[in-house]
Amino acid sequence: MIKLNKKALYSEDAVLMILNLLLLIIVAVVLVFLINMFTVNELNVQGLEADVLKSRILYSKNCISFYDSDIDRSYPGIIDIKKFNEDTLNNCIYFKDENRNIAAKLILADSKNQEIKTIYYNEVWYENWLPLISIPGPGGSKSFSSDLNMVMKDETGAFKDVFLNLQIIIPNS
Repeated sequence: MIKLNKKALYSEDAVLMILNLLLLIIVAVVLVFLINMFTVNELNVQGLEADVLKSRILYSKNCISFYDSDIDRSYPGIIDIKKFNEDTLNNCIYFKDENRNIAAKLILADSKNQEIKTIYYNEVWYENWLPLISIPGPGGSKSFSSDLNMVMKDETGAFKDVFLNLQIIIPNS
């Protein structure tokens, strides 16, 4: 057995400490990398906002869907043509006096794809944001479109098959 002097013992401890320090640095770098990889820096809720507006328009008894007051029931798949106007739309969706959050265009067409009626929710901002759809980032806007097969109750009470094109625009800012 070889006896080491005190200087040799200290150098052996120093080498082990350097190796432990390098291992600790590698573990810390990997941990920081993994934490940053799973951290969400941006939260995009534009799609959710568009779905909420779409649901409000289609399912609310105060919006465009047919509402039977005798049984207090709204029929989401049926559009009441008497309620298909901008006043009804503006009254059932309220975002404050000046809405700079969301805008929509609703196009109602018959089964032959002939336009019956077009209405807007927040038409001024819809027209302002429409050219900005292709611009990414702040200052631009994003468009969400849905084509839906619906039934329309006309002024005479007859039911007809129609198509509803719902175009929603939300600014990126």
